[in-house]
Amino acid sequence: MVSSRNDLCLWLKKVSAEIIKELPLMRRYSQHIMIDCKLGYLFREALLKLNVKSAMEIGAGPGLLTKFIKDAVKYLVAVEIDIKFLKFGIELASEEPNIEYLMSDGLKLLNNNALRVDAVVSNTPYSLTGPLLASIVKSNIPYALLTLQKEVSERLVATPSNKSYGRVSVFIQSFMKPEIIDYVSPTAFYPPPKVWSALVLLKRRREWREEDKIFEEFIKCVFNQRRKKALKIVRECTDKLSLKEIGDSILRDLIGDKRVYELNVETFNALMKLASK
Repeated sequence: MVSSRNDLCLWLKKVSAEIIKELPLMRRYSQHIMIDCKLGYLFREALLKLNVKSAMEIGAGPGLLTKFIKDAVKYLVAVEIDIKFLKFGIELASEEPNIEYLMSDGLKLLNNNALRVDAVVSNTPYSLTGPLLASIVKSNIPYALLTLQKEVSERLVATPSNKSYGRVSVFIQSFMKPEIIDYVSPTAFYPPPKVWSALVLLKRRREWREEDKIFEEFIKCVFNQRRKKALKIVRECTDKLSLKEIGDSILRDLIGDKRVYELNVETFNALMKLASK
């Protein structure tokens, strides 16, 4: 049954108050619950636009976001590792036939390809941001809808020469198309984090293959010296990783006199293609 907007907002206010009263939320584990109805609807509307059949919510907690997105897909797996949320999660799943609530480690499920879904959804615990992004890329799941720290989200969409542009920008943009949907105030969560967040959509650009592990190592190596001349650093990294040497004339045509942080995503992929032949 589809709930009205007003009903959902009232439900969120009531249940979040119960949770705050009953459960200790561990700041050191980046545990925050969603208390903002607007954020729930941002997720819901973005998921509806994707028109996907199934989704996995990682870090579902007590199911607050789960309730908002349940009608946007036919099948929703809500995954949570902390047993203290079990009572609330099971109660929600018992009322909604298209929700399966699992007490499990969402990252392990992604890494083992244990569940094949169309999208990953998460009010991401900040401490899991890096591992979660890497697991999503390598899972080949088509879409991800995540709240991330504002600073991290801006790295994902950054372009060459921007101060936020770096290894994670190239890695994510090589496999996914990132888009910032909206910025999210700390007051959207309890307890409020110290920084702003952003709701980010990732759309699959190309699939991850096992041979892409060397590409991941290559960009990591190159960006260890992001402000140096790229010509020298690329040579050092191809040698260090035992990749094929790229001819001087080809290398100069590709990167000229640019520094590492000035090279675009297409150039990194072209370099990897040449070094892998």
